[in-house]
Amino acid sequence: QLTQKHALLSQYKQGMMQKLFSQQIRFKADDGSEFGEWETLKFKYFIQERNQICSDATVELCSLTIEKGVTEKTERYTRDFLVKDEKNAYKEVHFNDFVMNPMNLRFGAIAKSNMDKIVKISKYYNVFNINQNIVNLDYFVYFSVSKPIIDFYNLMSTGSLIEKRRNHFKDFIQYEKSFPCLEEQTKIANFLSAINQKIEVVAQQIEQAKTWKKGLLQQMFV
Repeated sequence: QLTQKHALLSQYKQGMMQKLFSQQIRFKADDGSEFGEWETLKFKYFIQERNQICSDATVELCSLTIEKGVTEKTERYTRDFLVKDEKNAYKEVHFNDFVMNPMNLRFGAIAKSNMDKIVKISKYYNVFNINQNIVNLDYFVYFSVSKPIIDFYNLMSTGSLIEKRRNHFKDFIQYEKSFPCLEEQTKIANFLSAINQKIEVVAQQIEQAKTWKKGLLQQMFV
């Protein structure tokens, strides 16, 4: 039942993202008035690349996954021994920076770092920050992995072999999409965050139920 609830909430979130980002559903301002027309913006208008090489061995090494975003490398070993030029192998990632993998962007390999410290990541990824006076951070978190934009990444990816298609950063910043005003962006982001919180609560309940069942089984066979 909990698993079904989790699946339904996730499905609902995906459906709402599609409707919100395609303007099928629009929010109203606090005074009840309609928000204005969405404005077409090139990504380079609000994106600033962070291309800082990190040669500090004490800075934590992270990775980017589609499922978990920017996370600490949990394995006991790293590929450091494979890296010939250790000093130039990694880039700095600051809190609230975005990281994207150009080779897997079309599968959703883009995420905001929630690490409250500077970390480092493979130099093969692109790191950038956003002008928050133009685009709401959380709005871009949801927007950048919504189905319409994933389809767009697929369409815009380049390469002769399908499995090697990629979205180069120099092309990425030239992409043009429509954005609502900051106030409407914030409303959309808050709405989707509220659904996310519900999904996380159910996910925790599922884990608790698994732990409880495991404990029960252990007691039965003692």
